[in-house]
Amino acid sequence: MGPETGYAWDFKNFDELWEAFRDQYQYALSLVIRAKDVTRYWEGRMLQMPFVSSIDDGCMELGDEACSLSEQPNGWHNPITTIVAANSLVAIKKLIFEENKYTMKQLMDALRANWDGYEEMRKDFKNAPKWGNDDEYADTLIRKFYEDIIGGEMKKVTNYSGGPILPVGQAVGLYMEIGSRTGPTPDGRYGGEAADDGGISPYMGTDKKGPTAVLKSVSKVQQNQKANLLNQRLSVPIMRSKVGFDIWKAYMDTWHDLNIDHVQFNVVSTAEMKAAQREPEKHQDLIVRVSGFSARFVDIPTYGQNTIIARTEQSFGADDLKFLNAKL
Repeated sequence: MGPETGYAWDFKNFDELWEAFRDQYQYALSLVIRAKDVTRYWEGRMLQMPFVSSIDDGCMELGDEACSLSEQPNGWHNPITTIVAANSLVAIKKLIFEENKYTMKQLMDALRANWDGYEEMRKDFKNAPKWGNDDEYADTLIRKFYEDIIGGEMKKVTNYSGGPILPVGQAVGLYMEIGSRTGPTPDGRYGGEAADDGGISPYMGTDKKGPTAVLKSVSKVQQNQKANLLNQRLSVPIMRSKVGFDIWKAYMDTWHDLNIDHVQFNVVSTAEMKAAQREPEKHQDLIVRVSGFSARFVDIPTYGQNTIIARTEQSFGADDLKFLNAKL
């Protein structure tokens, strides 16, 4: 399926892999947008919403049904597993095409085995530079990935409403569903593990340089984007301290100044969530932000609970507070 872009083990350099990925992505994206266009066409004819139409000014003025109204082109599309793919490309570039530590065939063999028997190799790919650490090597490639491939290829597509497509990465619950049926990936992820949980969030537990390093990485992606979700879990003791609000306010001021679109928070400890897993009847009021929606923690399947626990609980060190210009 898809365009003929050759065999992965035949790529002579990273640029050939990059362009092959672009071709495959454009092909799949075009199919997805066409499918969305077909559903929008039939929604307006088979799934009319008279009540919604009656309270929408545009529908009333134009005499059009809500599902058919296209006066404002719905130009967003929600890419999933973007950071898994981006981190994978970083690892491939570094370990295969630059350091020549492994070959593409060795990587493909390891992935077919779900890394079983390739533990040291998996460790190398997992420890390759990752998004969210203000790492220039990773961030340069991933910024290009977002702006040139994800957003750049999307904007070439015109949708049913007559407008270009732009990415609005908000994984909602799909990062669990899609991750559960996605095979192993070159970022060191095992098959079946969850995908990245936002639209531009670091992969769970791989952001190790603090909250401002995450902001710095995310702020580098600016072109050909609409809005991508960043999930962050903040330290409970710090946020509940007497200076907690001041630190959070400084964080949000910096977030705004860096022109980042969308951020959502959890302020809940690992200990509390694990206690809720052991004795859910005692933690019925524990609310968490999943990815674009909130839910009672005890109502989320264990698989999903573990993805929230795995998110880095961000503390604020001296360098973070200096960067935020926090007035404490």
